[in-house]
Amino acid sequence: MSLQHPIRSLSLAAALATLAAAASLTACDGVGSGLTGVIRSSATLSSLTLSAGTLQPVFSGAVTTYTASVNNATDEITVTPVAATAGATILVQGAPVASGTASQPIVLFVGSNQIDIVVTNPDGISSQTYTLTVQRSSF
Repeated sequence: MSLQHPIRSLSLAAALATLAAAASLTACDGVGSGLTGVIRSSATLSSLTLSAGTLQPVFSGAVTTYTASVNNATDEITVTPVAATAGATILVQGAPVASGTASQPIVLFVGSNQIDIVVTNPDGISSQTYTLTVQRSSF
């Protein structure tokens, strides 16, 4: 009975190509599961706008906590998030929203109202939550 070592059965060129491919995959930050070669990008927004009030601070994808104030006459608000990565999914208060489109109206109670916006990369692995607190005045 004869056993062959798998490396010995490959040509030198094939063995070197296999090693080079494996080295490039292990050196690649964010390789997806398996050998898909999918590189993960950050789960961020490139823009966030409101139908009422002014976002504070000014929007930056790296900042995840915002506030806005509205007057008492404003009893609902919509948010329009834009994903930084094509194909990312966005949930506003748990409801799916297409990138670049307004959310369904969100009812605002007098006082503080928290709105959560979750962005998930197309790979389904990484996500980021943005928190918006809208303060509706009592008068």
